[in-house]
Amino acid sequence: MFPDYNSNKNLIFPIFDQFELGEESDNLGYLFEVTVNGFNGVLEDVDRNSPSLFKFVIPYPPRPQLGEVTVTLDELEEWIANREEDEYFADNPYIPTTCT
Repeated sequence: MFPDYNSNKNLIFPIFDQFELGEESDNLGYLFEVTVNGFNGVLEDVDRNSPSLFKFVIPYPPRPQLGEVTVTLDELEEWIANREEDEYFADNPYIPTTCT
């Protein structure tokens, strides 16, 4: 869990409650998969092979070549330093946004 959540209610955490962490049930779980071959994440329902695992596929695409045509180092640094409330997507499409 996130220890300072109670002191800072602006955080969007904790992500999982006690039940979702499996602390109250043995029949529930999550499977996290990172793919470097995709730009879109997906949430997959349970299946026959894993009837108790809800699957999160998190995209982590390769960084494009830095340059004026794609993304500059300044644009990346600006995005990393951005702390605007409710701003989750970069203006530049070459800065990948990973979300589920």
